[in-house]
Amino acid sequence: MQIHEVVHLIFFAAAAQGIVLSLVFWRSNQAGHAFKLLAVIFGTFALILLHWIAFWQGLYQTGFRSIGLIAGTLDFLLAPMIYCFVKSLQSSTFQFNKKQGWHFLPFLIFFSIALITALTTSETGTSATQNTPIQRWYRLVYLTVENGQFLCYGGWLFLQVLRSEQRLLKTISLLFVLYFCGRLAYSALALTSLITPEIDYVLSVMISASIFSVAYLNQLKPIQLRSRQSYEKSSLSKAHEHLISDEIVDHIVVQRRFLDNDYSIDLLSKELSIPRHHISQALNQHLGKSFSVLINELRVEESMQLLQDPTKHQEKIMGIAIASGFNNKVSFNKYFKQKTGVSPLEFRKRHLEAVEK
Repeated sequence: MQIHEVVHLIFFAAAAQGIVLSLVFWRSNQAGHAFKLLAVIFGTFALILLHWIAFWQGLYQTGFRSIGLIAGTLDFLLAPMIYCFVKSLQSSTFQFNKKQGWHFLPFLIFFSIALITALTTSETGTSATQNTPIQRWYRLVYLTVENGQFLCYGGWLFLQVLRSEQRLLKTISLLFVLYFCGRLAYSALALTSLITPEIDYVLSVMISASIFSVAYLNQLKPIQLRSRQSYEKSSLSKAHEHLISDEIVDHIVVQRRFLDNDYSIDLLSKELSIPRHHISQALNQHLGKSFSVLINELRVEESMQLLQDPTKHQEKIMGIAIASGFNNKVSFNKYFKQKTGVSPLEFRKRHLEAVEK
């Protein structure tokens, strides 16, 4: 058996593993969107692997051209599914809506085109539009959108690696970043005709490993689900959660501890003599938010007051950020825009215009 045949068998086994993982995650007793999304991710990637194997075997040149056209559009489905999966890990209340739906528009467009082409083109004949200006233009748009997705989603995930405070989420995001980097590298080499079978296989192994590694991270218990499970085993009662959360909020607000740039849940635990895990449980279960979310919300509210203060109109945005408890302007802008929908500068500008009227 030749080396390339062995490689193909290995990837076929990987595709089979992807299908098994897809079924396992889909039938998992764990609730939530994360496991369902992950099931779709592994199922889709398994089909992509089978598409690669068919390409390596030259099957698309011998009568399966239509299947190849349709299978090639699966990349447009996998990328937004990865995005939605990471978003579902960030929030247990994640829901599909019209905003998420726009991410799947490229897949719907190219899948529809591929399906129509497959239905109107002979399997063995030559496409009527092959090598025409229309065909070349379509190929350019296809590659531009495909690599644009890899770049945009990979960049967004890299930001999650830098910003996230959750180790598991950072690791998962990094693995998906490696996946998108591998796809971009493959495209670049293919477009410059530098790709060889050996490089093709090496990049494919890297891409596959980055995807499959996600399944074995700490048994892949999503952050939000894992928190709920640990709380179910806690001896802290609902009434006690209520009392603790009220005590926490009173302490942070009355003592204005949120203005401390280096304030942490460990400091809060020492100040109130309450175990850290009880603080996390009380806030998450009673208020529906983490310590960091609570602190940043209070800081944003403080900054909104400062931005509307007529005596602070000449103060720089960075000065407002520091005075509100933020360590840097990037975090300040991020959390401020999440809460208000506009940047601090725009918020101040609108307030001044309203006052002048």
